[in-house]
Amino acid sequence: MKITMDLQVPADYFFQRLVDSVLQDIKQQTGRQLAERALPGYRYHKEFGNKQTGELKVLHFLHGRRYGYSLRTGRNEYFVDYELTPQGADSCTLTYSEQQKGRDAKVTANNKTASFFLGWFRKRRFKKMAAEISAAYRDQQKEEA
Repeated sequence: MKITMDLQVPADYFFQRLVDSVLQDIKQQTGRQLAERALPGYRYHKEFGNKQTGELKVLHFLHGRRYGYSLRTGRNEYFVDYELTPQGADSCTLTYSEQQKGRDAKVTANNKTASFFLGWFRKRRFKKMAAEISAAYRDQQKEEA
């Protein structure tokens, strides 16, 4: 899945919200307060609500521009990448991509079926999250004015 969106928010602002979320997840999962500079190459085990676990590894980290990770579970490996391109002082283009590989042909076929039926909802939820970050930035700008 790939989504490209133009956002009315600076790339650095969006990226910092993303990093804050990642650091909070790491603290929640590991109990460690990690500094942003420690993220490149960082690995940790993550537990999900459905009692599944996985190993998350930060693959790409270029402050303000790119964040990517892989997540390996018992059945799948996911690759997620956020890339931000500044378009001006208060706007950027976000390119989000994700891929998944199943451990075998049966899992891969199941993934394709699920993606077909649930892909629209996942895209909608992602776009809503990005829009909420943009709205928070606009609200912050109004308060500072």
